[in-house]
Amino acid sequence: MAISPSPASTTAAPGTVAHQGAVRPGLSFGLSGLSAHAAAPTATGYHKALRDVVEHAVLAEEHGFDAVWTCEHHFSADGYLPAPLVALAAIAERTERVTVGTDILLASMWDPVRFAEEAAVVDQLSGGRLILGLGTGYRDVEFEGLGLRRRQRVPRLLECLRVLRQTATEGGVSGVGLLDGDDLVPMSPVPLQAGGPPVWIGGFVEAAVRRAGQHADGYIAPQMGAGGLLRRIGWIREETSRPDVAIAQSTLTFVAARDAGEVVAPGLRQLQSQSRGWRAVETDRDPAATGGWRPGQEWESADPGRAMAHDDEKLGHALVIGTPDECIEKLRPFAEVLGTLPGPAVGHLASRLTYPAVSDAANAESIRLFATEVVPALRELATG
Repeated sequence: MAISPSPASTTAAPGTVAHQGAVRPGLSFGLSGLSAHAAAPTATGYHKALRDVVEHAVLAEEHGFDAVWTCEHHFSADGYLPAPLVALAAIAERTERVTVGTDILLASMWDPVRFAEEAAVVDQLSGGRLILGLGTGYRDVEFEGLGLRRRQRVPRLLECLRVLRQTATEGGVSGVGLLDGDDLVPMSPVPLQAGGPPVWIGGFVEAAVRRAGQHADGYIAPQMGAGGLLRRIGWIREETSRPDVAIAQSTLTFVAARDAGEVVAPGLRQLQSQSRGWRAVETDRDPAATGGWRPGQEWESADPGRAMAHDDEKLGHALVIGTPDECIEKLRPFAEVLGTLPGPAVGHLASRLTYPAVSDAANAESIRLFATEVVPALRELATG
């Protein structure tokens, strides 16, 4: 199934606009990891984690970030955000300038009509600031719990993309559910952005990266080293001649004036324990033997696609913890790659900067220090 990327090749519906968020060609910076992990699995713990998603996004805009990113998983004890577009609607009402996006929404688990409808609503509410970062997912329990099969994940993602594009350009959709493929059924609202929100596809393995080049407006790289990112940019360029393709890199980052590793350790320990527990379930290991994380320890991913990763593709290369100067040095290779993309291309660094079980003051300071000290230095490195 061939799906055309949106802005370069579609006809805009009357009254639609170009992307209105702060992410533009050149190097930009985003706050990612807005995933609502609760420090305690209680009703009040979930409430605080969800409110923090919105408040951290607002703080990021105040400090000059270009984008804020929610993500999605299901069947998680700690409240991992299962409704990323709902959270983006709340964020859109509290912000005015930042791009609001998903890094990553698991489109293969969505009904394509509901996906297109909800995306259009968020695009309208945000004033055309939405970017959709999409992925296929990898946890069997999520697919099975939603009545799906993992083997269907790629065609399901592409069907979501087809319906989104058709709705945006034709004002309706055909061939969904039990409807005849020859009849166009009206759908509303249409997205505010011409051709629909830009779509960036994420993934680690080569097939997923090439899929982004074939079908999307951009690519989101999961945590890895700059060498792994360069390899994937090469695959993208083999699949598309578009000069405006977006390339984004995700990192796990925490910035503090001192003792950053010790401050963020409880939050990273919670995330690492969850990741190891997920992997244990998928591989029939004992979840009780998964353990946590300590400063200096190699980071492990639950994604089975990383099993045969090259050294420069290890997640630990994008685990960036330290003072502003230390984080600048560790992020320098990413800024040099993303800041030197040709022509109208978007280069975007999306960094998780806040963590569960870390104090509100420390999380806010991580956002502030990144914005005021790390970002200016990385911009200078990229342009110098």
